[in-house]
Amino acid sequence: MFDAFDGSLISSVDLGRIDGGIHSLASVNGDRIFVPVFAGTGQTSSLVSIDASTGERAWESPLGDDAMTLGVDLSPDGRAIFITGYSDRIMVVDATSGSIIDKIETPRLVESPYFSWWHEGVFSPDGRHYYAVNAFIETDSVAVAVIDVANRRIVRTEVVSFRGDPSASGGLGQSVLGRLLALFCPANVAAKVPPSSGSVSLSPGGRRLYIANWNALIVIDPTTLKLVAVPIRSEPGKPSINGVVLDKDGSKAYVTVGTQIHILDIAGDEFVEIGTLAAPAHATALE
Repeated sequence: MFDAFDGSLISSVDLGRIDGGIHSLASVNGDRIFVPVFAGTGQTSSLVSIDASTGERAWESPLGDDAMTLGVDLSPDGRAIFITGYSDRIMVVDATSGSIIDKIETPRLVESPYFSWWHEGVFSPDGRHYYAVNAFIETDSVAVAVIDVANRRIVRTEVVSFRGDPSASGGLGQSVLGRLLALFCPANVAAKVPPSSGSVSLSPGGRRLYIANWNALIVIDPTTLKLVAVPIRSEPGKPSINGVVLDKDGSKAYVTVGTQIHILDIAGDEFVEIGTLAAPAHATALE
């Protein structure tokens, strides 16, 4: 655990040997931390609940052999955890006991070898819906599944294509900034890895869904599941777009692009870039 203001280490927890690694975290009011542990191919993965103040495990829930987790999202009421990852199921776990409440089966929307990678999701501000996102870099499209949280059932699905979208306002190969980055940033500065925690964000009022999809930042209307804009694009061999978070009032978006964090003014759907910050090399997520 780190101090959010000065970056100093507050405490740490030894989870033992983990062959597969830890890909995402979620916390409840700072007192509990939920850690998805991928033990490795052929081994049972699990979700661990840890007391943030003592470091003690509250419970450990086995998720299954194929459950490499990419997203752990806590419902706004703090009762349920929705888990996305390398599976065609979205798992729901009770946040108090760790028991598995449901395994939501998802339909195959796109013929892709990566279809079962439900990368991440996000809850609507009122907690009634959960938006699970699956990104396809090879087809310039994203699949979105809208889940009714109370019934834990998919109520709508949509495949949103952004190939050749005329509303795109720029890109790393089109804008002046993009041309400068192409000159001064190494082409392979960011690895092509699946989006991890921080690749999907919903505006505070639930009006817009932002998705970082390797080669583009995509904005979708969560009500209609229609494409609104593609504010940033990348190109093959250029830095990839891996993470997006919004500030509390939903006026700015922070987007990781290689070793840069691009800051966008997103008020009124204008999506104007207003600055950049340096990011760690190979940054793949924002929180």
